[in-house]
Amino acid sequence: MKFIVFYIIILFNLFSNVTIGQEYFNKHYKIGTSNVTPVNLIIWQDQTVASFLNFNDQGESQSGLTFINPIENDLSIHLFENIRIGLDGIFEIRDTLHFFGKRTEIDNNLIAFGFDLINKDYTYIKEYSSFLDSSFPFAGTEYKNNIYRSYSDNVNGELIRELGIMKLNLKGEKQWQYNYSTHFQQNTNAGIEVIRGCDLIVTSKIQNNFNDVAQTLRINEEGIVIDSVLSAEQILDFTSRVYMAVIDSQIIVNAYEIEGEWDKQPFRLDFYNEDLELLNYTLLPSTESMRISPFRLHNGGGKYFFMIGSFIDFNGDLSYGYIVKIGIDGDIIWEHYYRNPDFLGEDVFNTIIDIHELENGDIYCLGSISPPGLQKELWLFKIAENGCYGTDTCGQEVLLTSTNHIQHSSIEVYPNPTSNLLNFKGMDNIIKLNILDMHGKILYTTENKISSETLDVNFLPNGVYSIVLFDKKGVSFSTTFVKI
Repeated sequence: MKFIVFYIIILFNLFSNVTIGQEYFNKHYKIGTSNVTPVNLIIWQDQTVASFLNFNDQGESQSGLTFINPIENDLSIHLFENIRIGLDGIFEIRDTLHFFGKRTEIDNNLIAFGFDLINKDYTYIKEYSSFLDSSFPFAGTEYKNNIYRSYSDNVNGELIRELGIMKLNLKGEKQWQYNYSTHFQQNTNAGIEVIRGCDLIVTSKIQNNFNDVAQTLRINEEGIVIDSVLSAEQILDFTSRVYMAVIDSQIIVNAYEIEGEWDKQPFRLDFYNEDLELLNYTLLPSTESMRISPFRLHNGGGKYFFMIGSFIDFNGDLSYGYIVKIGIDGDIIWEHYYRNPDFLGEDVFNTIIDIHELENGDIYCLGSISPPGLQKELWLFKIAENGCYGTDTCGQEVLLTSTNHIQHSSIEVYPNPTSNLLNFKGMDNIIKLNILDMHGKILYTTENKISSETLDVNFLPNGVYSIVLFDKKGVSFSTTFVKI
């Protein structure tokens, strides 16, 4: 196996007194010389481990792992040559990562392998064939030491695509393999999860008499379909996807884009029970000018789930990473847009690809930043349970500071909200103050010793702002305030 360690190319300044006590961060990394596409994120032994796709110097497809300590700014990389891993491609079980993908040079090849995180070596490599001409790896799930992997199976030269699933043990040994929905012309997997009762729930987009709909199957442990349901409405068109999650091991949610008014194309969220009975549905607004582009649904640690991806404001030519937290009843708990302040250009594309929720509710977020004409980079940041950057409240757009966040408990900023004056306490060591709008633009700055404990902000329009304070060591305190 090829082992390569890259130095991190960090495009922002770091302060010299970084400490373990820092909780929240917002960073980006170049990997090699190609445009990295992040895939999945896990936390292992206090390390952030992200899988990715990219290309080597010869333009050949490869996959890899990044091991990142975002506080110490260490990053190492392990590459898997000529392997294309699938969506939801990694599961960590007893210090071993289990991957699923394919060898790019073999059309109908599928591959599973284990990677020992401690010894950094393979534990097994197994190869399989799909039933038709060419395959492509998709989502998977793990349950009771068995891993269920899905793939698309295609007939070359014909519009035939079937959904395939394999059941593997932890050594990659195949327990069974089936193709499903073979009577439909097109079939693209949206997600696979285990529901209460040990059955699989599999959702895919199918083309039924040239109508695109979502199909959900319930499959038992032997791979036999025991129930199925089609979505009540058609999917917007053949370019749209379906997204699926199972909430609290008992409620299935499917999300898909539907027809709306001429300028509105909302996402419909269908909620089913384990018998595939429709419980309720809700619509998540999305318009031509304010566009939601999901990447996946992600199960939450309770009676909620997340939709993650990107949000595009075509009116302002701005792109954001996007997370919305939705309850089991379909109500939005919170919704935020994220940007990295080092990339505030209008044409920069930001997307969130995976998240990892900790037991305390904090969330690690994995995404990508695509500056026009420049190399795409891996994006990693951490937020609190409420989606904010370590604060009690935040605006819909959460602009994280590019510095590590250290909370100076002695500093107070009040009242909040305010109509004209901000008062400060504990400013003895502060030498610089910045006020930024939610796009990261500095609207007010003052340097040297901050003698006044009152600041008149009457010059600001009503809205949400960030205030960042610096001491002589460069350590910052940041918070948000509302001007009314």
